[in-house]
Amino acid sequence: DEKIEEIYTLCAAAHTGGQPYFRIHIFPFRMTDERIEQHAVLLYKDFWKNLQQGYDLFEKNRVPLEVSVVEGRYVFKESP
Repeated sequence: DEKIEEIYTLCAAAHTGGQPYFRIHIFPFRMTDERIEQHAVLLYKDFWKNLQQGYDLFEKNRVPLEVSVVEGRYVFKESP
Protein backbone atom coordinates (compact mmCIF):
# COMPACT_ATOMS: atom_id res chain seq x y z
CA ASP A 1 0.00 0.00 0.00
CA GLU A 2 1.59 3.28 -1.08
CA LYS A 3 0.24 5.28 1.87
CA ILE A 4 1.82 2.88 4.37
CA GLU A 5 5.03 3.00 2.30
CA GLU A 6 5.05 6.79 2.66
CA ILE A 7 4.60 6.51 6.44
CA TYR A 8 7.40 3.93 6.64
CA THR A 9 9.69 6.19 4.59
CA LEU A 10 8.99 9.17 6.86
CA CYS A 11 9.65 7.05 9.96
CA ALA A 12 12.94 5.78 8.57
CA ALA A 13 13.99 9.34 7.70
CA ALA A 14 13.11 10.52 11.21
CA HIS A 15 15.28 7.80 12.76
CA THR A 16 18.13 8.48 10.35
CA GLY A 17 17.88 12.18 11.19
CA GLY A 18 18.28 11.44 14.88
CA GLN A 19 14.70 11.66 16.09
CA PRO A 20 14.51 9.22 19.01
CA TYR A 21 10.79 8.47 18.74
CA PHE A 22 7.55 9.58 17.10
CA ARG A 23 3.89 8.72 17.44
CA ILE A 24 1.70 7.30 14.74
CA HIS A 25 -1.99 6.63 15.26
CA ILE A 26 -3.59 4.61 12.49
CA PHE A 27 -7.24 3.69 12.69
CA PRO A 28 -8.89 1.20 10.32
CA PHE A 29 -11.76 3.59 9.51
CA ARG A 30 -13.39 6.76 10.85
CA MET A 31 -14.39 5.60 14.32
CA THR A 32 -17.96 6.91 14.42
CA ASP A 33 -20.71 4.94 16.17
CA GLU A 34 -22.29 4.20 12.78
CA ARG A 35 -19.06 2.91 11.24
CA ILE A 36 -18.32 0.77 14.27
CA GLU A 37 -21.77 -0.79 13.95
CA GLN A 38 -21.09 -1.50 10.26
CA HIS A 39 -17.63 -3.01 10.71
CA ALA A 40 -17.45 -4.43 14.19
CA VAL A 41 -17.98 -8.10 14.62
CA LEU A 42 -19.76 -8.53 17.94
CA LEU A 43 -16.71 -10.32 19.35
CA TYR A 44 -14.54 -7.20 18.77
CA LYS A 45 -17.04 -4.45 19.49
CA ASP A 46 -15.53 -3.61 22.90
CA PHE A 47 -12.10 -3.35 21.25
CA TRP A 48 -13.40 -0.93 18.59
CA LYS A 49 -15.18 1.16 21.24
CA ASN A 50 -11.91 1.35 23.20
CA LEU A 51 -10.06 2.55 20.06
CA GLN A 52 -12.84 5.07 19.48
CA GLN A 53 -11.89 6.82 22.72
CA GLY A 54 -8.45 7.61 21.31
CA TYR A 55 -9.85 8.49 17.91
CA ASP A 56 -12.33 10.95 19.43
CA LEU A 57 -9.68 12.56 21.61
CA PHE A 58 -7.34 13.03 18.65
CA GLU A 59 -10.11 14.38 16.41
CA LYS A 60 -11.13 16.85 19.12
CA ASN A 61 -7.68 18.25 19.88
CA ARG A 62 -5.45 17.25 16.92
CA VAL A 63 -2.67 16.56 19.43
CA PRO A 64 -0.67 13.30 19.51
CA LEU A 65 -1.81 11.02 22.30
CA GLU A 66 0.06 9.25 25.05
CA VAL A 67 -1.11 5.64 24.94
CA SER A 68 -0.64 2.93 27.52
CA VAL A 69 -2.24 -0.44 28.13
CA VAL A 70 -3.90 -1.17 31.45
CA GLU A 71 -5.51 -4.55 32.07
CA GLY A 72 -5.65 -5.28 28.35
CA ARG A 73 -7.26 -1.97 27.33
CA TYR A 74 -5.80 1.14 25.75
CA VAL A 75 -5.72 4.20 27.96
CA PHE A 76 -5.37 7.52 26.13
CA LYS A 77 -4.25 10.88 27.38
CA GLU A 78 -3.18 14.02 25.62
CA SER A 79 0.53 14.70 25.22
CA PRO A 80 1.84 17.65 27.20
